[in-house]
Amino acid sequence: MKKVKPIKINKSIDLSHVVNIETGEFLIDEIGQKQTLNIKEKTNNSLLKSDNYVILDTESMLYLSNKINKSDLGSIMAMSILVKTTYNILYHNNIPYCNTTLQEYLNIKSKSNYFKLIKRLIELNIIYPTSVNIRGKIKTGYMMNPFLCRKRFKFDESIFEIFKDFK
Repeated sequence: MKKVKPIKINKSIDLSHVVNIETGEFLIDEIGQKQTLNIKEKTNNSLLKSDNYVILDTESMLYLSNKINKSDLGSIMAMSILVKTTYNILYHNNIPYCNTTLQEYLNIKSKSNYFKLIKRLIELNIIYPTSVNIRGKIKTGYMMNPFLCRKRFKFDESIFEIFKDFK
């Protein structure tokens, strides 16, 4: 769900310089000890909040765009919205993707072409194979490099032993 919220800024008005137009006296004399008045002022800016988003690192995407073809880049973009957990694992709702379901999601008809893509992405440090439990069966799932894309800011430290930043 997306929400747009207007941004307001906090402002303080120094009452020692403000005069009551009806009495001609400084407001500070009329209201006592408090010397500033805090108000919220509307701005022309708004904050866009979303419950479901992904952060793509621009430098990493530019680096990869010079290393891989546009088709592979499209597959990376498609996979980037699937990341979940502190391990950045590819998920469909609450179930991790395995080779069969990821191949189907990416709409790659040939198993051979799918596994060639996976091999290229592993070699480029974009994804990493991991064991996942899907309905009681251990299958191969994939973690995605958090230096490339993420939906969170906190990760299990071990993920940084697997993935390095793109240079």
